[in-house]
Amino acid sequence: IVDDITDPTIPTLADVTGECSATATAPTTTDNCSGTLTGTTSDALTYNTQGTFVINWTFDDGNGNVIVVPQNVIVDDV
Repeated sequence: IVDDITDPTIPTLADVTGECSATATAPTTTDNCSGTLTGTTSDALTYNTQGTFVINWTFDDGNGNVIVVPQNVIVDDV
C-alpha cells in the first residue's frame, strides 16, 4: 500500500508591499511525493488602493493533501 498522507511543506510568505500598487507572484513550496508545488488562488494578485489585503494561496499535492497559506499585500503611500 502506497499512501501519501503528508501535507505539503508550509512556506513562509513575505509580505508583498508597494506605495501606489503591489502585485504578488505565485509562491512555491515542496511536497514529499510531488516535488515543487506552485500556489493557486482565486484572489486578486494586483492591488491599486491603499490598505492591507490577504491572498489565500492553495497548495494541492494531487493526493488529497491540501494546505491554504495566507500572504499579506500592503499598499501604503509613505
